[in-house]
Amino acid sequence: MSFDDVEAIDPVEALEIQEGELQGDIILNFVKYQNVSNLTIFIEDNRDGGDITQLCKLEIHGSPLLQSDMKNLKKVG
Repeated sequence: MSFDDVEAIDPVEALEIQEGELQGDIILNFVKYQNVSNLTIFIEDNRDGGDITQLCKLEIHGSPLLQSDMKNLKKVG
């Protein structure tokens, strides 16, 4: 898949993040992410129009659909 291919696909959600939002949490519409098996992030434009994209940190928080039941955990060995 090329950058041209990605630009032709309609995203589930598109975000335009401003400079002041880079340090805080960005709350997404959770309804769109209730049954996610993969996630693709496409950064269309760089700050200041540069040619290189540098992403230092990306944290994604959520919870699994099926929780582990710790009562069923058995010690091995």
